[in-house]
Amino acid sequence: MTNEAPIVRFAPGESLFKEGERGDFIFHIESGTVEIFVGQGHGIVVLTEMDSGEVVGVMAAVTGQPRLASARAKTEVVAKKLPSKAFTDQIKNLPDWIKAVFKDYRARLDHINKLYTEQSHELRKLHKTIKASANIKTPDAVEKK
Repeated sequence: MTNEAPIVRFAPGESLFKEGERGDFIFHIESGTVEIFVGQGHGIVVLTEMDSGEVVGVMAAVTGQPRLASARAKTEVVAKKLPSKAFTDQIKNLPDWIKAVFKDYRARLDHINKLYTEQSHELRKLHKTIKASANIKTPDAVEKK
């Protein structure tokens, strides 16, 4: 990573970027933990956590597509903020087959994220149903008291 990139700091819970936004920049995490998630409000599904030394926001930069997920600081985060153009200018020099690998990887990651999110929502619904049914008092339970 370039040393000229500006250093940015995020407090816990602060957003680095949001799902659906343009991928105009990437972050190289210098310290701290970043949480990657999809959804909003009570429908949030955490996909992964990324730590020092990792780069966040690459897929949107590589493909030019909107961001697949949101990123927020889980802890205090210090990162280098790099414009996607610096990254994509380097990618232009790669062979076409490597570019195709990136495109395929993004499509597969998007598919896996959607499946994981759907399953997480189904599990939440099932958990609520089980919890609600456990709180229902049956006539037998009332008579045993």
